[in-house]
Amino acid sequence: MSDTPTSDNLFLMGDPNKLYEAIGKASVNFPDVPKPQAGQFGNQKFVYAPYHVIRKCVLKHLAEQGVSMIQPFHTVGDKAAVSLIVSGHGASITSRMLFPIDKNVQIFGKESTYFRRYQLQAFFCLEGDQDADDPDDAVETPAKVVKTNGSASKPANKP
Repeated sequence: MSDTPTSDNLFLMGDPNKLYEAIGKASVNFPDVPKPQAGQFGNQKFVYAPYHVIRKCVLKHLAEQGVSMIQPFHTVGDKAAVSLIVSGHGASITSRMLFPIDKNVQIFGKESTYFRRYQLQAFFCLEGDQDADDPDDAVETPAKVVKTNGSASKPANKP
């Protein structure tokens, strides 16, 4: 069967029923996503899971169910694109996100990592950072151990 577009940015190939079943079996084993990274946007402080942490939470469990995933970069017209391709059991699902191409390679790298992270979170229903509508007491502080004079301090608690 050829690619069947379900929208401009989501494509199915083959019969995805067994693939859906395998993803479902894998997902029950996905751990809660740790959020070890602190960030700030304006006055808002937050914690989040970096891309590599989210990726690590799913890869092993997908592989155990015969499912693989890749996230290649490419272009579509004048936009950059990152596609999440999940395949196995004779089918594949491709989810594509488009974003502006920035000529500054550092900004492009930052943006592409951001899009890959959010794409994984959305596709596999993972919570990798605080949502804007979470209650204020849901904000976590990343656990850090800081060595001072040869001794370690205790991990940080919620504020």
